[in-house]
Amino acid sequence: MTTVQRREVWYKSKWAVVLAIVLLVFAVFGLVLPRVRGGIESVINVVEDIEAPYFDKNKLESNVIEFRYGTIHYLYHKKPESKVSIIALHGPGETQSAEHWFKNLGLFDKMGSFYLMDLPGFGNSTASDTALHIPAYTGAQTISILMDEEGISDDPNQRIVIVARSWGAQVVMTFLSKNKKIADRKPYLIFVSPTPSLRKVHETLRAKLKSFEGILVFSAEDPYFPRSYIEVIRSYFPSLNLEILGGSSAHQPETEYPGIFAKLVLDSWKRAA
Repeated sequence: MTTVQRREVWYKSKWAVVLAIVLLVFAVFGLVLPRVRGGIESVINVVEDIEAPYFDKNKLESNVIEFRYGTIHYLYHKKPESKVSIIALHGPGETQSAEHWFKNLGLFDKMGSFYLMDLPGFGNSTASDTALHIPAYTGAQTISILMDEEGISDDPNQRIVIVARSWGAQVVMTFLSKNKKIADRKPYLIFVSPTPSLRKVHETLRAKLKSFEGILVFSAEDPYFPRSYIEVIRSYFPSLNLEILGGSSAHQPETEYPGIFAKLVLDSWKRAA
């Protein structure tokens, strides 16, 4: 083989490698990422809060349901004409309860009827020691009982919205794993600084979650959640919009910035409507 021929072979091999790399990059960034990242991602720089929608908490009603492991207490406001039912779950901690969401009542009222739960062992809900050893499972069971009590489960015309912060998101995952009928309706998810685990979630539900609509809200400087953690959570729910509060270290942005939180949620909700 002459020098010229060797040079031609080298050039052909070189460009074959370059072409292969280009095609690989296209395959990864052009095909895989759009499938994985269907939701919008944006960062809003927080300086100060804006005015939040108002709702008089004195208009709330309460109910208590007895069940096998204790009692379920929740606060609610029904709008007879609404076809949207919102279930809100608080996070862990001794002071957590349905009242955690009092700064967000105006937001929920703009969306539909809403139900604020005291999870088992929190607020005015009670639970046996046995139930408290399996909190996510017991909490999931109480969501089902509430939905049955309020006629949400059997009304296919009701759009279900589930709001959860922190550990409450784990209760939601357990609930959806145990309740295929509701999971098939693909509730709209509003997760704030969530800590869900998909370790015990069946592969069928994992796949389904990738097409759920909703919103994830994090603070950019949350001391508990580095950006790498946010990316992991985003991979669980790629079609949910990701909203990051830049410059904020608030672990509970829904209470520290209720006005901004309401705007982010309502804008996302309108895009999904």
